[in-house]
Amino acid sequence: MADFQWYRAYDKLNESVYIVDAETYEILYVNERIQSKFQGDALGKYCYAHFCNRTTPCDYCSSACKLEELPSNEFYKIDRYNPVLDIFITVNERIVDWEDGRKARLCIAIDISQKAKTETMVDWQHAFLEQSDNYLACFDTDYYVVYANPAMCDLMGWSVGDDAKGDFLS
Repeated sequence: MADFQWYRAYDKLNESVYIVDAETYEILYVNERIQSKFQGDALGKYCYAHFCNRTTPCDYCSSACKLEELPSNEFYKIDRYNPVLDIFITVNERIVDWEDGRKARLCIAIDISQKAKTETMVDWQHAFLEQSDNYLACFDTDYYVVYANPAMCDLMGWSVGDDAKGDFLS
């Protein structure tokens, strides 16, 4: 059992899993999922070149941080955009010991594109409501203010949580 390769457990996982040398950015392992998304053999290539089509390491990469600053038994989470696949991903990383004893980053990438698009739409809608000159407000069934845009707050003097029943029933 001395030659057991623990990382092979990730081969059939639905998420993209890869392992990268923490110092050199060399790709040491990719599971089947991530291999199917990128052309050519990834092993031995630089992660920033193969996965992101860059000539230098990514600015947000935890390899740029001092290894001792990274949590030893926890995953470090990074949200990023991948220009090659045109998707937003969350990458959960942690430092592991590779077969030859060197430090490596175990990375599990999850596609969050739909979540990112939804959040962007919600942010846009919120900005639209906040900047509207129209008077907009939402109330619960007891006439408490759940939302009022600045125009409505200026007109009525309301804040979220105010009881607006008297303004309607008077």
